[in-house]
Amino acid sequence: MRIDILTLFPEAVDAFLGESMIGRGRRDGLLDIRCHNIRDYCTDRYRRTDDYPYGGGQGAVMQADPLYRCWEAICDLAGGPVHTIYMSPCGHTFKQADAIRLSKMENIVIVCGHYEGIDQRFIDECVDEEISLGDFVLTGGEIAAMAVTDAVCRMVPGVLADPECFEDESHFNGLLEYPQYSRPAVWHGREVPQILLSGNHAKVAQWRRKESLRRTRERRPDMYEKLDLSSKQDKKLLKEMQEEDRRGFVTQQFVNPANPEVQRSGTGEEIIRQVNGPIHGFCSGIGTGGTITGIGETLKKHNPEMTIWAVEPENAAILSGGSIGTHVQMGIGDGLIPEILNQNIYDDIYIGRFPCLITDQGTP
Repeated sequence: MRIDILTLFPEAVDAFLGESMIGRGRRDGLLDIRCHNIRDYCTDRYRRTDDYPYGGGQGAVMQADPLYRCWEAICDLAGGPVHTIYMSPCGHTFKQADAIRLSKMENIVIVCGHYEGIDQRFIDECVDEEISLGDFVLTGGEIAAMAVTDAVCRMVPGVLADPECFEDESHFNGLLEYPQYSRPAVWHGREVPQILLSGNHAKVAQWRRKESLRRTRERRPDMYEKLDLSSKQDKKLLKEMQEEDRRGFVTQQFVNPANPEVQRSGTGEEIIRQVNGPIHGFCSGIGTGGTITGIGETLKKHNPEMTIWAVEPENAAILSGGSIGTHVQMGIGDGLIPEILNQNIYDDIYIGRFPCLITDQGTP
């Protein structure tokens, strides 16, 4: 695999990608990563790569011509079709599936923007896709480019010792990775789970699968909802998790009046201040009952005519008369209706997903 990176800071990028597994893959000839200084393709004596934006505004914009000259030279050297990526906060969010997809390509070009971005005409003519690391802005595209390069290159056969090195990792199979432990067996009074010391590989594998399911359910419900858990093994693990959850102790979140009160005086009032206008509709998951009760009561106090929807997941819609099922919020999926839930505050129950607010400007 060959990856060419267009940047204003080639030495910094090259140094990072020369270390650890990626550096070893380069030295072993599995990876051909080249960093190109965009300034080398400028035609003026000052090697200037940016200029003022048309239409005015703050900052500067990277010019199309130096970028194009650099990109064109790389295309000639590659000797075949290239797939060009622009690291941009306007791009689609990078996922593990993208790393797997890109790892199967032969020639990738990554463009690192800077300042206020790059001339749109270069994007229109040369870029195949725009990628973002998330909903935040960096000073330049170099950190993002290094992250993408690392994620992609470690998928290339031979870079890691064995496919198992990444197949059990977070996001590869739609799950977050299970907890990891190393020596010593007891540290600061905290013990390694006994199953990991048993030597029973089958039971260790089951434990890891269950902990991955549990961690994904608790931390990334959006990922958990997309999982196919129809296999006999997963159904057994889910049943075990449900029994373990019932035996666990949870602070009185379903009956504690402080739960909705925090939402009334905190989040509810904050929503009203930030919207600064009429709110016609609000929806919330049932959860512990605190959020929809506290926020709902505050919003309806300001606008009694507004509509509130309670949201339940399809596989645990017990308020709608559905069957008891798995729910990311412990308790509600086990058939429990929280005592603090004000069942008179919502006007209807919606099953699935729904926007949070309806204002004069629409839904955010």
